Amino acid sequence: MAKGTLYITATPIGNLKDITLRALEKMKEARLIIAEDTRVTAVLLNHYGIKTKTVSFHKFNEAGRIPRVVEVMENGGDVCMVSDAGSPMISDPGYGLVRECAARGIKCEVLPGASSVIAAITLSGFNPEKFLFAGFIPKKEAERGRFFEGLRGREYPVVLFESPKRVKRALLEIEEAFKGVKASVIKEITKIHETVYTGSPGKIASEIPESSFKGEFVIVLGPQEPEAPEAGAVRSRIDGLKKAGVKTGEAVRLAAAEFKIGRNEAYKIAHEKEEE
Repeated sequence: MAKGTLYITATPIGNLKDITLRALEKMKEARLIIAEDTRVTAVLLNHYGIKTKTVSFHKFNEAGRIPRVVEVMENGGDVCMVSDAGSPMISDPGYGLVRECAARGIKCEVLPGASSVIAAITLSGFNPEKFLFAGFIPKKEAERGRFFEGLRGREYPVVLFESPKRVKRALLEIEEAFKGVKASVIKEITKIHETVYTGSPGKIASEIPESSFKGEFVIVLGPQEPEAPEAGAVRSRIDGLKKAGVKTGEAVRLAAAEFKIGRNEAYKIAHEKEEE
């Protein structure tokens, strides 16, 4: 008997029309749908008249559910895995199941679709050519500090998830941790009340009405200006290169590239060293 397939199925992030025909087809044909929250998924399934059996599959029961789900596919049944919204496994459970399928030779296919990460970066106004998705901001104070410290100095946008209950707090913390950084906060993506706030994190925090801190939020931090290196460090690097036999001009060029400063600035630092 041929084994079934696990379909990693993206679902709408707000507007129920934002789902592919292929995803609807596979959910209707599947033997089983595993959902992060069956109550949330029921809204989508009822809207499209899908009667496929659905069971819960979330971070609290994932380990216990995997054997049962794998058994369905071992016996030839297809399974669709969905999260509450967007693409499964992006800050949601499912990785363990995919890993188990790979180990057992069960085919996995992705049915791509809506993603709040991609929607947010394209709406943010920042260059989306390169960006980092860092997931949810930790809840605990100490972990939040380490988390933000790890994002310092990024010269490209960073996409973050945060609970609506902590969005204002997060924006104020970001304002303190990343001096001068610009941000974009997108609320209720694809829904009727979709709103994009831009500016400094502190300004955005003050602009969002207290009554509006509910629903779904995505925070996008703009690129950060690199901190100017200390002249002494640049001089030391140039001296080290010269001692290694590198000519002055090349040493200056290499140091400028390493410290991400202009070549003229590096020449000035080298020249100041020679005059001392």
